[in-house]
Amino acid sequence: MKPFQWIPFLLCLAVGLPNTLWASVKISGTLTAEQSCEAYVSKKKKTNPDNQLLKTGQLYSVIEANRLNHPEWFRIRIEGIRQAKRWVHKHCGTLKLSQPHALQGASQNVDQQQPCHTPGNQSNHVLAMSWQPAFCETHRRQRECQITDTKAYQATHFTLHGLWPNWPNCKPHYQFCDSQVIGRPKSRCGYPPVPLSKTVRHQLGVVMPSAVSGSCLQRHQWWKHGTCSGWQADTYFTVSTRLVKEFNEAGLAAFMTANLGKRVRKKTFLSQIDRSFGANTKQLVKLSCNRRKGNLTEVQLLLPSKIAESDSLTSLIQKQLHQKKSINNQGNCPASFRIYPIDD
Repeated sequence: MKPFQWIPFLLCLAVGLPNTLWASVKISGTLTAEQSCEAYVSKKKKTNPDNQLLKTGQLYSVIEANRLNHPEWFRIRIEGIRQAKRWVHKHCGTLKLSQPHALQGASQNVDQQQPCHTPGNQSNHVLAMSWQPAFCETHRRQRECQITDTKAYQATHFTLHGLWPNWPNCKPHYQFCDSQVIGRPKSRCGYPPVPLSKTVRHQLGVVMPSAVSGSCLQRHQWWKHGTCSGWQADTYFTVSTRLVKEFNEAGLAAFMTANLGKRVRKKTFLSQIDRSFGANTKQLVKLSCNRRKGNLTEVQLLLPSKIAESDSLTSLIQKQLHQKKSINNQGNCPASFRIYPIDD
């Protein structure tokens, strides 16, 4: 049989598919806003003529979903504004349907088929911060490591590696929660660009040198980890950036600057963290060192599963300590390590 003779048959199959799987569907329910997301008149064009944002904690009526099967967008009604019917992304809040089974895979915003790739399942977060001079001592070819200015932010401050949602059920594989990217490409710049506003992109460039040097760490962090946070990219990186800055400004940047080129005792460093954020914070800390060189390269900090946009780092640390859950692995650093300077 010649190939073209299959075409009518395939067309018949396509026509026979139920349209409701792909067309928008009317629903009834509520959405409790958990983020101050934009509310679009057109989700396709991302039009928001009056810059309307959801109010965190407010309940909105839901009237429509963009499709029956695992919808990504919900149409809500915002009272008291023009063009009151607006589209918001599923990650913006918690959906409660009047008829729980009206949609497939959306009643709890969880895809039961792939829980390790579904946003919002995390039981904790890890804030990972790099000491860039030590990282660059062993990664000299990286673009961000060509910066040797002693007045640069990364010369005296910890930089953002990532904010990682974790779920123990998936071990280290709670990741890639957006079907657009299902695995790591050959290079970090092989990921799609991250949809960031100019303001957030600029702020991120301060605390993540890779983001401005063109080596694309922000792409890797977003698609692998950020998509599992339940946030949109702007929120994810705004929160991540703020938490790293708070860590530095609480006395850690000053401590590192005062000890550049010196060896410090691990106990002394952890005591500084306790002074900055409260007793026993060191129980939430993992330190990584370059074993051959003996330099501190990274600090990881265990944080709770729920992080609000306005939560301070100190409040998150205290919340995690109250749960009496410490970090499982405190790292590989010896009893003392060196604070590597950028111009060494």
